[in-house]
Amino acid sequence: MPNWNQPFDLYNNTCDNFNPWNITHITKELMDKYFPYDICQECMLQFERPSRICFGTDICKLRTKDNGPCKTFVLTKGSRKKDSRLSLTIRTGNLVWLYKNKVPFILRACNENGLELHHKNGNPYNNRWYNVVLVDKHAKIHGELRRVSKVIESLIFTARKFPEFNKDIYNSIKKLQITHKNMAEGVKDSPRVFKIIDIVTQVLRGTKPIYDAQRELEDIEAAFSSTIVENYDLRKVKGKQKQIIDFERQKGKNNAIQNVQQLVI
Repeated sequence: MPNWNQPFDLYNNTCDNFNPWNITHITKELMDKYFPYDICQECMLQFERPSRICFGTDICKLRTKDNGPCKTFVLTKGSRKKDSRLSLTIRTGNLVWLYKNKVPFILRACNENGLELHHKNGNPYNNRWYNVVLVDKHAKIHGELRRVSKVIESLIFTARKFPEFNKDIYNSIKKLQITHKNMAEGVKDSPRVFKIIDIVTQVLRGTKPIYDAQRELEDIEAAFSSTIVENYDLRKVKGKQKQIIDFERQKGKNNAIQNVQQLVI
């Protein structure tokens, strides 16, 4: 269940506190802290060759986190020290997205709300505003792009094997490359993102009760119930939002039916 005690960072609700100093939204001061240089928004940190002179020093406020084979995230360095009032742990692309879209609170892409950070050009280190979007069905997006890439690779192999058909094959390759580029650049933010923002913003303004907001978030599969929080590790339920929500709702319906039957008897 979202942390309604801190609606300004609603999805900071795991056992780890990623916002110890209760930062309410992304400011220019915060951006300047984590991106002291322009290149910081696309730096590969320890994977840069050669390494940048600022990496490993107090200047660098970023770190990487491995998340399975061939997946690396870039995060901000958080701290609980008293002199670190701007301390916030969040994916850098998520940070940039919030600042660019002027979101009045911190919305994290996470397992509970089903949102994922997507990099349009496929480079997870390029976290500039024009390259990051918050999407649903992230794996499906990459799957569709991979299918087109594989067809292009197959055509290139065929062109090398049958040079007499090169002209027609290369025309097909060129068309598919344009298709791939348009698909990649055309990925947009999930409409649910802006529904979530609208709901939470109304709570922050005091125009919507928390109970109503909770139900609305559950209806768009952007929130779990309190019983789910008690029984599931929110960091390990990726891709299972709808199944879990449906299970909990069906359990509630069954309980209601049993109560009615008891009253009838």
